[in-house]
Amino acid sequence: MAASPTARERPVTAPESLGDYRLLTGDAAARAEAAVLAGRRKPDIGRFWYYDKDGDEVVHALFLARSTVWDPELRGEKERDSVSQEFRNFFAGAKAHDVREFAPGPDGGGLSCGYTTGPDGDRAICAWSGAATFGVLRLADPTGLPDAARLALALRTTSKN
Repeated sequence: MAASPTARERPVTAPESLGDYRLLTGDAAARAEAAVLAGRRKPDIGRFWYYDKDGDEVVHALFLARSTVWDPELRGEKERDSVSQEFRNFFAGAKAHDVREFAPGPDGGGLSCGYTTGPDGDRAICAWSGAATFGVLRLADPTGLPDAARLALALRTTSKN
């Protein structure tokens, strides 16, 4: 069953910190985005935030959020798709493997994490879905799925207004 698109609608904001990760802002965020995109066009969906872990302004975590408040495409997806279908679509598109479900926390919905393979090996990617939001946390450092899920849940919890 699809989630109600009007339930708990709220914008999503990025917290200034997430454990050892610190939000990049201003010029540092612009440089991080340029490095991540590497000349590609920024996708039109969602909002992106970049996190540094050790003060070197290198992206160690990427947070993508979508909200029905400012993403009309997401509203249609929420009306049409179940959380399971959202995750199947997302993780297939991300070419993720070893995807596992985790407890989604007090907001309900769903939380799953898996691995994507890149030039530096497997990296964790997590997604959560709620009634009016969809979030993604991509970690650049090697991280086990349970640890990635804990970070994603903390991010989901602190990214509220």
